[in-house]
Amino acid sequence: MARIQLPPDYISHAFSKVSDEVGCYHHLDPEKRPAFHEIHALSAHIFNSQGVDPQSRMAHTDARSTKIYTQNHFEWVEVPFAEIKSS
Repeated sequence: MARIQLPPDYISHAFSKVSDEVGCYHHLDPEKRPAFHEIHALSAHIFNSQGVDPQSRMAHTDARSTKIYTQNHFEWVEVPFAEIKSS
């Protein structure tokens, strides 16, 4: 069996193409649709928050690869609605 090297952006482009074809996010403008990296990072965050080692679940042999997906994750903070009155 021959081994081939995929281009670095292959999975991202393939994900976007399939996502567009099946219409998962057709209600969103293309620039607002989630990318593969965002969904992959979310899964790493969920694994981590549930006490599951994201590196093993993501099949990364190098911790630096996992760190790309787990660093700089921001928690969403809901702010209560406030009415602003003009003077």
